[in-house]
Amino acid sequence: MLKFEDLKIKKNKCIILACGPSLKEIDPNKIKKMSEEYLIVTIKQSYFQFQDVSDFHFFNCNNFIKYKRNKAKIICCSSVPLEYGKKTIWGDQEIDFFYQITNPKKFSEFSNLNDYFDKARLGSSRGPGIMFEIVMPFVFNLGIKEIITAGWDYHNKEGHVEHFYNEVKRKKMKNPANLPYNGENLESIENSKKLKSYFDEHKISLKCLKSDKCFLDDSIERCSI
Repeated sequence: MLKFEDLKIKKNKCIILACGPSLKEIDPNKIKKMSEEYLIVTIKQSYFQFQDVSDFHFFNCNNFIKYKRNKAKIICCSSVPLEYGKKTIWGDQEIDFFYQITNPKKFSEFSNLNDYFDKARLGSSRGPGIMFEIVMPFVFNLGIKEIITAGWDYHNKEGHVEHFYNEVKRKKMKNPANLPYNGENLESIENSKKLKSYFDEHKISLKCLKSDKCFLDDSIERCSI
């Protein structure tokens, strides 16, 4: 395993590519061009389309497919202990950083987000969702000052989830995730507002892809890629 302190990052801007339906609306060639200036962060299945430019790749215990090593540092965050996860889900998947969620307290329950984003507590608290549990805390601690997301979408209908790939394919993955619990989508959208406010305090620009498929809070500026 690598140590966070050993990372040497020269870029202070990143693009985060998640698995929501708006990911289909971006031009991979533009991402390749932007990778000259931006760190590229992939989440789960977005890796397969962008692995040649991905600098950091994140996954957890749900919707798992093995990720072949390219240039990206591979980060896993899960409530499942590492050795148990290897035996039951991940097998011989290469992992550079592993973080275990041990605190049942959720993002929405933190009155002081300095505690949530504390490097010493990285990846230890619930989101729900990988974006809040590890991706955003990780890039925050890298010192990133400009973040653009695509495929970070949610939905305005409770119990509904949509990906850039079809549901039949998802159910064939290892340990497919359950549908969002009642209230999870609204909670996640409210969390995006809370995150935006915290990043504003720290002079971090947070924007998302302009798309009819994106339901993040309106306080997050929409942009084109």
